[in-house]
Amino acid sequence: MDTTMLKHKKKSICWTPYLLMLPLLILMIGGLLIPLLNSFYISFTHYVAPAVYDSQSFTFANYMKFFETPNYITTLWRTIRISILSTLFCLLLGYPAAYYMSKLDGKKQQIYVLIYLTPWLINVAVKAFGWTILLANDGIINHALMYLHMIEKPLQMLYTEGSITIGVIHGCLILAVLPMYTSIKAIDPNLKYAAANLGAKPMQIFFKITLPLSRTGILAGGLIVFATTMAAYTTPVLLGGGRNRVLSYLVYEQSNRLMNWPMGAAIAFIIVIIAVLLIMAIQKNFEANKRRRDLL
Repeated sequence: MDTTMLKHKKKSICWTPYLLMLPLLILMIGGLLIPLLNSFYISFTHYVAPAVYDSQSFTFANYMKFFETPNYITTLWRTIRISILSTLFCLLLGYPAAYYMSKLDGKKQQIYVLIYLTPWLINVAVKAFGWTILLANDGIINHALMYLHMIEKPLQMLYTEGSITIGVIHGCLILAVLPMYTSIKAIDPNLKYAAANLGAKPMQIFFKITLPLSRTGILAGGLIVFATTMAAYTTPVLLGGGRNRVLSYLVYEQSNRLMNWPMGAAIAFIIVIIAVLLIMAIQKNFEANKRRRDLL
């Protein structure tokens, strides 16, 4: 009797993790995987009329049209450029903050985490409106520069790639800070103490121990920020205007305004493919550099 109950208990324990994951798995399959596969299928169909496509057809015309249209290519490069610049600045600005946070005690760490989380908790449209007030021709920055006689006429700062990049960095900085903070915090302090006892200077300890051992957090933060900025929509639209469109705006335009679902789906998957390819390239380069350093 005891043996039978023990076997039954082992089986129930074995299935418990899967049962706990089942609701999330159903949600991911029903709310993400199936719509993605359906969109992928639609991207290879012929556009017939607004909100109508030929489900029996199969064509690469939507993808070919994208790469044959100069405006689409310009938008593609603009999106990649903004994403790369935003990622680099998030890492450069976020690493010192993450390093400083790792040195604080528990209560101060919580305060700083809350400070960095604040932009993420505010609605994207509200943040973009705040930057509009700052960067507009009659905004605070231009008024201040003209008051100080540093400029004679307002600078065009709003509705540019620069304004989009600033807004994206403001919203995504925490996505870079937290992984790097976690990675730096996990470094064994005894390694630094040992290096200091052997005569290593603070800068040597940082570049020989802290920075190399926090590469995982740097990579994770960079990939998260890059993937997020590639798909960003609200901030680029509000801060970039109609002249500085990004790929996500093209998806909205084709799918919601023109109702050309095949073209909208094709552009959406081009975003996914480019993001995945660039992320894979960065990961491979990171792993290659890591192996090279390990051999030294």
